[in-house]
Amino acid sequence: MNKLANLKEIGEAVSEDCAGPPVLVDDRTEAEKKTHRLAVVGTDTFMSGWGRAGGGASYAAWAVRDGDLAGCLSWVESREDMIRVRVVSLDGYRPKAAHTHIYVYNQQALKKW
Repeated sequence: MNKLANLKEIGEAVSEDCAGPPVLVDDRTEAEKKTHRLAVVGTDTFMSGWGRAGGGASYAAWAVRDGDLAGCLSWVESREDMIRVRVVSLDGYRPKAAHTHIYVYNQQALKKW
């Protein structure tokens, strides 16, 4: 079964047979939580359904400053492993996924990649 079909089967919410409680990893510092309040989120087709996201979806999110939103959104939308890309407010964000990782978007670091 391909990953996209598998994602449709498991849905976006954590299923009852999930490997454990939902995991939320936030890489932002306390200072960045005040300046990086929006995020570009995508459902990760590679990581969903196994490991810490066993039985559920895995979300990858990149927290951004206001001026970086357009560049980050374009970058995430261009990734083949991301579906259902959207922009969310991280204030009170409660993802419905088995595993969510919030990274800090750094446009300069991507240029060196």
